[in-house]
Amino acid sequence: MRTTHFFLAFIAAACLAAVFFAGCESADGYSIEVSPSTASLNEQSPSVQLTASGWQDFSWTLSDTTVGRLSSHNGQTVVYTATQFGTESSAVTQTILVRAIGTAIESGSSTNSTSSASTDSGYSAKVSITQ
Repeated sequence: MRTTHFFLAFIAAACLAAVFFAGCESADGYSIEVSPSTASLNEQSPSVQLTASGWQDFSWTLSDTTVGRLSSHNGQTVVYTATQFGTESSAVTQTILVRAIGTAIESGSSTNSTSSASTDSGYSAKVSITQ
């Protein structure tokens, strides 16, 4: 009986530890927000302004450079312009990857704090464009 209680206590402690560590994946408070995260473009409206926040600087890349272009590859705000469009039955999808570079701004804090990061911090977000 005593062994059963010990075993149950061990399992409960292991579960609590697992919940604690699983919840701490983003405990550093840093994240990237991109607005908008999706967009639909057409020949009448071929461009969209994209804005990232949460860091001081960003690097932007396209999954397919043959169907669109960026106004810049660095900075907080860029404009994506589609240069090719799909049809009703076969849309073109562009994925834009934005990576945080430079210094982070901690989110969820009453006072912003910063953290130095290497050129590529590992933090990223994606934008999906249908055209």
